Amino acid sequence: MLRKNSFSQKFFKFTIFIFIAFFAVFSAKAQNILSAYANTNSSEENLFFSSFTANTHTSFEPYVFSLQTGYVFEKENLSTTTALHFARESIQITEEGVFWPFRFSRLRMGFGGVVNIHFDSVYDTEINFLPGFYIQFKPFSIFMLSAHTNYFSKGRFIYSVSDAQPILINRSVALGIRASFYPNKSFMLYISLDSTEIFRYMIFMVPTFALGATYNANSNWMFLAEINVRYVDFFTLSAQYEGGELRFSVGYKL
Repeated sequence: MLRKNSFSQKFFKFTIFIFIAFFAVFSAKAQNILSAYANTNSSEENLFFSSFTANTHTSFEPYVFSLQTGYVFEKENLSTTTALHFARESIQITEEGVFWPFRFSRLRMGFGGVVNIHFDSVYDTEINFLPGFYIQFKPFSIFMLSAHTNYFSKGRFIYSVSDAQPILINRSVALGIRASFYPNKSFMLYISLDSTEIFRYMIFMVPTFALGATYNANSNWMFLAEINVRYVDFFTLSAQYEGGELRFSVGYKL
């Protein structure tokens, strides 16, 4: 029984990594904290970033603190991001990307998606796959509105029931909107409402409100501070506060 269960876990993880390797070619930058680094005056950008987060520990996460790191590549017609997350009992990898075939002076629209793998050492392993449509509208030099809508498929391999049910599938949608303000070339302020985060993929109706700011130093360094507030069943009468998280990031343009 144990040998069978161990083999099933290893085979499932191996299959997932093959799946990620395939989609990494089309890996995507979506609506999350990393988009705060993009949309600058430069048509091409290579950025390495590292983040430290702390949450209220009132939600489902088994950890309070986490470390994140990744790489962002941004061009006029392509945005890609590869990111890793390390925390207690939790390791994640996220590949995101958007291809922008429709580009105008103040508007660009594209297609892309997200592949996220979450390894929990105690309970389960899950894969999240979100193909979708993305739009960015910048009517003024100091303001930009961006949004996305995605089909959301979640697969979970729960260790305790893996013999009876190898994988559980949930299907949903993901929606998000962000307003960004550029008071000058160094600062950006943003506020957003999103049903997903770069390392958090809950079913619909569990949204995250985010408020953040970035500072672009005269050198290649960039800094970000963000606060997230999360709710459960927000669009119903049973809505309640779930928790919050602080994020501090440092980025370096290569």
